[in-house]
Amino acid sequence: MINKYLFFILVLSCFSCSEKKNYIGIEPQQNIRTITVNEAVKPENYDNKVRISGKVFKVCKEEGCWLVLQSGSDKIRMIFKDPAIAAPMDCEGKQLKAEGKIVELLADREEALTYLKQLGVDTVDMPSGKLRLPVFIVETLYTDGIINEK
Repeated sequence: MINKYLFFILVLSCFSCSEKKNYIGIEPQQNIRTITVNEAVKPENYDNKVRISGKVFKVCKEEGCWLVLQSGSDKIRMIFKDPAIAAPMDCEGKQLKAEGKIVELLADREEALTYLKQLGVDTVDMPSGKLRLPVFIVETLYTDGIINEK
């Protein structure tokens, strides 16, 4: 009986001493450049690992599989590198910080229309053919401020 009690205390102490993670995905990098959403949409920042922060404009209401981050009038669509990761579906309007890479998506008209509607862009005057659109591939999503603790 005493052994069970000691084992229980040992297990409980291990859980209470463990450091709480404030991110989802891969471990954050300390020496990574932080940029704004305005900088993120510039081609010179494509294919570089960066950290961006901003306000969540919109999030996928079905699975949390994508979201749109906004800073001022600039917006960028974010998707997750790991499909097992999802954004909280109630995070619209909250501040968010993430690490990953900005890539250029060559989208056909249908895909571009979907993308632009998610960004809240008027698609009436959209040119025909393929469009080049920036997308942020999230590897690390910081959870401070976006996930409600219970």
